Amino acid sequence: MAKKFRLSSQLAPHLVIFQLWLIFASASPAKKGWIVRRDVEDLIETTNEFEQPKEQKVENALPRIYFMEIVSDIRLRYASTKVTSKVANPADKAQEATFHVVLPDTAFISSFLMEIDGKVYKASVKEKEEAQTDYQNAVDAGLSAAQVTANARDANQFTVSVNVEPQAKMLFNLTYEELLTRRRGIYEQAIHVSPGSVVPQMSVRVNIFETLPINKITVPQLRGNDIEQNQDLSENEVAKIIRTNETVVSVVYEPTETQQIQSSKDGLQGQFVVQYDVDRSSIEKKGGEIHVVDGYFVHFFAPTTLPALPKHVIFVLDTSGSMAGTRIEQTKQAMNSILDQLREDDLFSVVEFSTGVSEWDLRKPYKALETYYYNIPAEDTTEVSQNRTELEESFGLYDDIFAYPVTERSIKRAKEFVNTMDVTSSTNINDALLLALKNSQSVQSRLRLTPIIIFLTDGEPTSGVTDKTEILANVRKGNSDDVVSIFSLAFGTGTDYDFLTKISSQNRGFARKIYEAADATLQLKGFFEEVASPLLNNVRFVYNKDGPVHDVTETNVPNFFKGTEFVVAGRIDPDTELSASITGTGASGSFLFPDIRPVIDDYILLPNPNNSIVETVPAKKSFSLEKIWAYMTIQDMLKKRQIVDDAKAIAEFNGKALNLSLTYGF
Repeated sequence: MAKKFRLSSQLAPHLVIFQLWLIFASASPAKKGWIVRRDVEDLIETTNEFEQPKEQKVENALPRIYFMEIVSDIRLRYASTKVTSKVANPADKAQEATFHVVLPDTAFISSFLMEIDGKVYKASVKEKEEAQTDYQNAVDAGLSAAQVTANARDANQFTVSVNVEPQAKMLFNLTYEELLTRRRGIYEQAIHVSPGSVVPQMSVRVNIFETLPINKITVPQLRGNDIEQNQDLSENEVAKIIRTNETVVSVVYEPTETQQIQSSKDGLQGQFVVQYDVDRSSIEKKGGEIHVVDGYFVHFFAPTTLPALPKHVIFVLDTSGSMAGTRIEQTKQAMNSILDQLREDDLFSVVEFSTGVSEWDLRKPYKALETYYYNIPAEDTTEVSQNRTELEESFGLYDDIFAYPVTERSIKRAKEFVNTMDVTSSTNINDALLLALKNSQSVQSRLRLTPIIIFLTDGEPTSGVTDKTEILANVRKGNSDDVVSIFSLAFGTGTDYDFLTKISSQNRGFARKIYEAADATLQLKGFFEEVASPLLNNVRFVYNKDGPVHDVTETNVPNFFKGTEFVVAGRIDPDTELSASITGTGASGSFLFPDIRPVIDDYILLPNPNNSIVETVPAKKSFSLEKIWAYMTIQDMLKKRQIVDDAKAIAEFNGKALNLSLTYGF
């Protein structure tokens, strides 16, 4: 009796689905094993032998992974990670084996295959609606089905289960790709390693190939899911760092079975992390690093010596009832630390909101709040402290603005206010953001500061204006001059993350999830470190004013922050010389790189097949920038559709992302 198996993988584009259809046939003397449907692509004949001899029969023994190899090649910050797992069924009966991989939320799967009885079955990419119809048909028919889920931090889970014949073996192979993001001065490759058991042959290898010297590389201890990215961890003593030259480094991690058991009785469980950065001193005054290969270009821009701009940061803090307990305590801890990170040339304000919204008035020796309900001033409410001996103090620059310079006294007073925060009532997101924008505009009319709103909430709008479309329109109107950046932090699982993403995307910012875990305070502090030091405002990249460039990704940056990197990719006609310019506003006024030229890339270093040494090959025969361009363009389309509300424009962005996903197998 035939049995169908279907795999469906819904990943980052949310537009395409990886699909693998197999028909599992009962054994017969003439034909034994698997029969592949004609819609499965790339049937490849390979050797029938795996590396290990067949297992002896073991009564009721479960399938086990006897080999796992993860190889990640990072070329110009673009990582291609291949996970290979070999499973043996030692029993004398057929059993189900599961292949499970956790991959980053920003990664796209580019290949999945299974090797069975010497044949390779490769998944194909289908448009989401078509694949979803197939999936539902399979479910309705009572057939096996599998889909990707997302319950790991900033990650998706890829899981597939297959019956394995008695005394048989299977090979699973998954490849995913992503462009590493620079945050707080480092690139980080975090590879989830959780096979579920001790693996006799276990290895992870990360090969890094850059054109600039790699001046920083660290490999911390295996990290659990509840550990914030830049937490200071001790080094992984089992991992080996191999430097081929100043631009090529490999990290090899081959834990023995004993070392795996020391991690846990079920083997390794966590993230294998490699952090690195490059030395930009040779290009610091040249406007970044541009590479051109085969009609595609990529431009990396990450200045490191610019002075920080003064900023006005407005903290918009949710103190509704759902923040009670651990959440509000972790927020208090984070705010106490964040206030210490403010610079002397900054201004800061705090808006606290539940059903009503309130601005903190630090001029009084007790917690005084100017409270508003639905944009209508209400009675002033105060929480009187035991100490009333101090008179009203001059903390602010202007009596009519609740914005304060960073001084020892103002920070001390703000911390006192932080520690008295209490939770109550509902969530009035609309009025909180409008009040923060009004505060920012009052400051901007008198001082030139970079305006930033840090918006923290754990819920959905339940008070005041609750219609999300109306809130989005109100916030856009309140930020009509398009000056203020809103960064949304979604605390826990009760938020509408898509809604917060849209708020930030439409207002020069981005959203970030804050996971409800022991390290939530570190997550909040770490996020603020990312945006604490704006270096440039309104940065614009221009390419070939007088020559043809095509399909260029986003070229405008509202704010460029210290420790980050902005990347632009595009296409250029063959034999056309590429030039670029960058404009913006820095601490000293107008900022300009007038004539930026590509670096000379005669050779790009690649590993040879055995991953042990490095060889040089001509760039045109080695690493193409096309995949980077395709990846970035898809991500660009997905971001742009968050900004617009017009259905036609959204459909256009979806269509472009879909076509690229189908073309490049993402």
